[in-house]
Amino acid sequence: MEAQRLAYDIAGASEAAGWSVRKTYQLISDGKLRVRKLGTRSVIAAEDLVRLIRSLPEGVTPELAPHRRKRAKRS
Repeated sequence: MEAQRLAYDIAGASEAAGWSVRKTYQLISDGKLRVRKLGTRSVIAAEDLVRLIRSLPEGVTPELAPHRRKRAKRS
C-alpha cells in the first residue's frame, strides 16, 4: 500500500492539482492557498490543496460562461 503524501513543493502541488506553477503562485498571492516554509523551501500541505479544490464551484453553467455556449452549425 502506497503512503499518502502529506505535503508538496510548489511544482508538485501544481502537478497534483493539474494547473500551472504560475497559477499556484497566483493562488498563494491571492491568499487562497496557504504555503508554509521549511527553511527556504515552500511547502503546501495536501489538506490545504484539497480544501482549495473542494471550495471551487462544482461546474460551469451556460449562464456563467456564455462564451462556451454551443453555436448553431452552419450548413
